[in-house]
Amino acid sequence: KNNPAPRIIHRYSDRVLFLVTDFCSVYCRYCTRKHFTGNEQVFPKQEEYQKALNYIQTHPGIREVILSGGDPLTLGDEQLQRVFQDLRRIDHVEIIRVGSRMPVVCPMRMTEQLAKLFQKYKPVYLMTHFNHPRELTQTSAQALERFVDHGVPVFNQMVLLNGVNNDAAIVQALSRRLMYLRVKPYYMHQCDPSMGTDHLRTSIENSLEIQKEL
Repeated sequence: KNNPAPRIIHRYSDRVLFLVTDFCSVYCRYCTRKHFTGNEQVFPKQEEYQKALNYIQTHPGIREVILSGGDPLTLGDEQLQRVFQDLRRIDHVEIIRVGSRMPVVCPMRMTEQLAKLFQKYKPVYLMTHFNHPRELTQTSAQALERFVDHGVPVFNQMVLLNGVNNDAAIVQALSRRLMYLRVKPYYMHQCDPSMGTDHLRTSIENSLEIQKEL
């Protein structure tokens, strides 16, 4: 019921997830889209792409489109510009969000040209995915600041992973470093049930303890 059109997930009334690629910059073991990624459907076929756009166009309650997949920033700038341009032709779409692990695993992808592309079709939010302060290398930090300097709002979402970052001191260190770089710590996700990842999942109680300590 949440997949009313190809490449569209519509769970909340005012926003949709648009899966613009099934190719990822890194295949996280805890990913809940293992059934979708890596099937060589890098960019939607024209018919699927148009059906997805038509769905967004004909549902004026949709105010926000979140580009996901896969990782949208594995697409080239020309393909991204096409998606931005097509979405900006739809009057009721106010905000575009782009979720990506590229700032972590391939920060050299975060070029000035790409930052200007986000700026051109504003407001386009960059949703990064840093899970641990060690992922915030100097190159990654420079990439994040490049986007912020171009007026692109940057938010971070992390996943609580048992034995990796489920500790208040680690969460605080990551959050403080992100804030210093003018990136807003946004989501702290529980690890969703996904086959073969039970050892990475943390309890709700653990999450609450971390929040209370912080």
